[in-house]
Amino acid sequence: MKCKILLRKRKNSDGEYPIVLSISQKSKTKIITLGLYTNLKDWDSKNNKFKSTCKDQNLILEQFKSRADGIILNACLLYTSPSPRDKRQ
Repeated sequence: MKCKILLRKRKNSDGEYPIVLSISQKSKTKIITLGLYTNLKDWDSKNNKFKSTCKDQNLILEQFKSRADGIILNACLLYTSPSPRDKRQ
């Protein structure tokens, strides 16, 4: 499972672009809107985060990403089927 923060290309009525969390697994993708919006001039598209002038917003993005990674890790651990070696012990 992969988790990325992205800027959607479709702007809203205020002229700002939504920031989303993209979760993909086995060629299926789920997009979750984070409720954050920005102008193109404030977004670093190469690194998929706010430019260095917006440090507070980057901290918020990191919190979303680490939370999502934790949830994904827990789900993977929970739904991983035990191997035959695990049953022998």
